[in-house]
Amino acid sequence: MPPMIAAGERIWKRDRWVKERADNKVPKGAVSGVSMGDELDKFHKEVVKGVKEGKAAAEKLKTALTKYTNGIKTKYKAFFDRIKARIAADVDTYISDATKVLAVVPTYSKVREEASTQLLIAGAEFQHWQKAGSQGKFKPSNENVLLAKLKAFNDACLVLIYYTDKINEADSKTFDRTYYFVTGGGAWNSPTVSKLIELAKKSPNSI
Repeated sequence: MPPMIAAGERIWKRDRWVKERADNKVPKGAVSGVSMGDELDKFHKEVVKGVKEGKAAAEKLKTALTKYTNGIKTKYKAFFDRIKARIAADVDTYISDATKVLAVVPTYSKVREEASTQLLIAGAEFQHWQKAGSQGKFKPSNENVLLAKLKAFNDACLVLIYYTDKINEADSKTFDRTYYFVTGGGAWNSPTVSKLIELAKKSPNSI
């Protein structure tokens, strides 16, 4: 399974909710028709299945939280403030992050293909430069386009590690470091060009 979006890990589980409620001296059943313990159990059961399921569950949890907080905001203001600052904020963050992840999914194949195409052009030029004696400092003729396509692919992979384990997290982080090495002025040398091409080839054609 891919790693969970960080905000999902922070969302309270039933035992934490019970403790927080007790610490703030709020009785069980303070809001009729809402069992936040049950709602949290449902969320944590679904979120481990994946981002799509997690987002849907988080939206349902947000609805329950909104009803609950509306019911206590006057009588139990301290707990209301605590919920809004912590669990409600984490639910909102999870929904936002999950939405961003899901938006990238349909773009993956295209950005991978475009990055791979530009890398192959740069790789062929690099081999020609080496065979010609490696004179001066190598710079691919398509550098501007190449860097733009690498950025799009890099950004997609860093997000999609939370969506599928087809995108290897360690490889994505290596690609990220290598990409930022060249954008930071690092040389287009053999290890750099080879590593970028290797990692692009290892990535799946589709997810």
